[in-house]
Amino acid sequence: MEKNYQQAVDDLAEEARKLYPDPDDDQRDEYISESVDGSWWIIYYAGNEEVLKSTDNEPDGAEVREMAPADADWRKMRQTAAYIAMDLDVREALDSLARQSVA
Repeated sequence: MEKNYQQAVDDLAEEARKLYPDPDDDQRDEYISESVDGSWWIIYYAGNEEVLKSTDNEPDGAEVREMAPADADWRKMRQTAAYIAMDLDVREALDSLARQSVA
Protein backbone atom coordinates (compact mmCIF):
# COMPACT_ATOMS: atom_id res chain seq x y z
CA MET A 1 0.00 0.00 0.00
CA GLU A 2 2.91 2.37 0.71
CA LYS A 3 3.94 2.10 -2.94
CA ASN A 4 0.41 3.06 -4.00
CA TYR A 5 0.52 6.10 -1.73
CA GLN A 6 3.89 7.22 -3.03
CA GLN A 7 2.66 6.74 -6.60
CA ALA A 8 -0.41 8.87 -5.84
CA VAL A 9 1.85 11.60 -4.41
CA ASP A 10 4.17 11.47 -7.42
CA ASP A 11 1.25 11.50 -9.87
CA LEU A 12 -0.35 14.49 -8.18
CA ALA A 13 2.95 16.39 -8.17
CA GLU A 14 3.51 15.67 -11.87
CA GLU A 15 -0.04 16.69 -12.73
CA ALA A 16 0.29 19.95 -10.77
CA ARG A 17 3.56 20.72 -12.55
CA LYS A 18 2.04 20.08 -15.99
CA LEU A 19 -1.09 22.12 -15.30
CA TYR A 20 0.72 24.97 -13.55
CA PRO A 21 4.36 25.10 -14.67
CA ASP A 22 5.06 28.34 -12.80
CA PRO A 23 6.00 27.36 -9.23
CA ASP A 24 4.81 30.76 -7.96
CA ASP A 25 1.32 30.32 -9.44
CA ASP A 26 -1.27 30.51 -6.65
CA GLN A 27 -3.51 28.23 -8.70
CA ARG A 28 -0.91 25.49 -8.33
CA ASP A 29 -1.15 25.76 -4.53
CA GLU A 30 -4.93 25.74 -4.69
CA TYR A 31 -4.92 22.74 -7.02
CA ILE A 32 -2.65 20.77 -4.68
CA SER A 33 -4.69 21.64 -1.60
CA GLU A 34 -8.01 20.75 -3.22
CA SER A 35 -6.66 17.58 -4.82
CA VAL A 36 -5.18 16.34 -1.55
CA ASP A 37 -8.29 17.26 0.43
CA GLY A 38 -10.57 15.41 -2.01
CA SER A 39 -8.42 12.33 -2.34
CA TRP A 40 -9.24 8.84 -1.10
CA TRP A 41 -6.19 9.10 1.15
CA ILE A 42 -7.83 11.89 3.13
CA ILE A 43 -11.52 11.05 2.88
CA TYR A 44 -11.26 7.49 4.19
CA TYR A 45 -9.85 6.33 7.51
CA ALA A 46 -7.87 3.51 5.87
CA GLY A 47 -6.28 6.12 3.61
CA ASN A 48 -5.42 8.32 6.61
CA GLU A 49 -3.70 5.37 8.24
CA GLU A 50 -1.65 4.64 5.14
CA VAL A 51 -0.59 8.27 4.73
CA LEU A 52 0.58 8.44 8.32
CA LYS A 53 2.44 5.13 8.03
CA SER A 54 4.13 6.14 4.76
CA THR A 55 5.06 9.78 5.28
CA ASP A 56 8.16 11.35 6.74
CA ASN A 57 6.08 14.50 7.29
CA GLU A 58 3.73 13.49 10.09
CA PRO A 59 2.82 16.74 11.83
CA ASP A 60 3.02 17.28 15.56
CA GLY A 61 -0.06 17.76 17.70
CA ALA A 62 0.21 21.55 17.74
CA GLU A 63 0.08 21.75 13.94
CA VAL A 64 -2.95 19.46 13.84
CA ARG A 65 -4.83 21.35 16.57
CA GLU A 66 -4.11 24.62 14.78
CA MET A 67 -5.68 23.40 11.52
CA ALA A 68 -8.49 21.21 12.86
CA PRO A 69 -11.89 22.62 13.82
CA ALA A 70 -12.20 23.49 17.53
CA ASP A 71 -14.74 20.71 18.09
CA ALA A 72 -12.76 18.05 16.17
CA ASP A 73 -12.92 14.50 17.48
CA TRP A 74 -9.99 12.08 17.13
CA ARG A 75 -11.14 11.02 13.64
CA LYS A 76 -11.10 14.59 12.36
CA MET A 77 -7.73 15.18 14.04
CA ARG A 78 -6.32 12.08 12.31
CA GLN A 79 -7.76 13.23 8.98
CA THR A 80 -6.20 16.67 9.48
CA ALA A 81 -2.83 15.10 10.28
CA ALA A 82 -3.03 13.00 7.11
CA TYR A 83 -3.95 16.09 5.06
CA ILE A 84 -0.99 18.09 6.40
CA ALA A 85 1.39 15.19 5.75
CA MET A 86 0.16 14.45 2.22
CA ASP A 87 0.16 18.11 1.26
CA LEU A 88 3.82 18.33 2.32
CA ASP A 89 4.65 15.06 0.56
CA VAL A 90 3.24 16.39 -2.72
CA ARG A 91 5.12 19.67 -2.37
CA GLU A 92 8.37 17.80 -1.67
CA ALA A 93 7.75 15.64 -4.74
CA LEU A 94 7.28 18.83 -6.78
CA ASP A 95 10.57 20.21 -5.45
CA SER A 96 12.26 16.95 -6.41
CA LEU A 97 10.83 17.15 -9.94
CA ALA A 98 12.09 20.71 -10.26
CA ARG A 99 15.59 19.72 -9.15
CA GLN A 100 15.60 16.82 -11.64
CA SER A 101 14.61 19.07 -14.53
CA VAL A 102 17.47 21.49 -13.70
CA ALA A 103 20.09 18.76 -13.40
